Amino acid sequence: MLNGQAGWGDLVWALLDCIPATKGFTSLAKMGKLWKAGGLKALGAGALKGITGGLRGYIKGLREGGMSLVTAVRGLASRGNPPLNLNIRSFPKGRPGLKIFRPGDRLGYRFDHVPPTGKFDVAVHGSPESVGVQVRGGEAVAHDPKSWANLNHRELADLMRQNGWNGEDIRLLSCQTGMRPDGFAQDLANKLGVSVEAPTDFLWVHRGGKMEVGPFDPDYFKELKAHEQGLTSRPPLPRIHPTERGDFKVFEPNNGS
Repeated sequence: MLNGQAGWGDLVWALLDCIPATKGFTSLAKMGKLWKAGGLKALGAGALKGITGGLRGYIKGLREGGMSLVTAVRGLASRGNPPLNLNIRSFPKGRPGLKIFRPGDRLGYRFDHVPPTGKFDVAVHGSPESVGVQVRGGEAVAHDPKSWANLNHRELADLMRQNGWNGEDIRLLSCQTGMRPDGFAQDLANKLGVSVEAPTDFLWVHRGGKMEVGPFDPDYFKELKAHEQGLTSRPPLPRIHPTERGDFKVFEPNNGS
């Protein structure tokens, strides 16, 4: 990566892929309206509320011990969907944590190279208020909101318990989950009674595992407009703002669930 720009050989995986609701924002007009309404950060309070929480009944079954994760996956797949692409994977070499991405999502593989800290890492697409799981697979349906299910902090906590969490402090490798003082990371800390570390803005993961936190370069949207108008031959690559940076913030548990 040179001067904050990603080349094709060092692609940064962030941008719209980090937030399930933005899967539907495929045109510049929609992006422009979103930007004027307060930027991509505005998604946390609005657009995500319209996404169907398709896993919730199955999570309830997991919580109460009435079904296994495999049963839940098969049940979702039988509801008229193509083969389900819910994929919960562990990190290599026994590292504590889990990754929730559809098969083939290259962002999931990038997290394998992020240096561990001893915390339980949870890598998943996210927003200020929820995280998202793609339950209908394939690139052809990736931009359809119906392909996604939102998980709140309680549902993610249940999946963590089913997949190796043993009371460790947590690091959320998930865009914007630490953006709000009363948002997803704080809720998860309250629910599980441990410290939760989370990014305050979009999380950009480079080849080799280097991470940066920050908003988009605003010039990206100008270049995208020029491309849609036929003024350039190739679409611009998503890139982080040249100077503005966020960080990882630690949230301590307090009263609440």
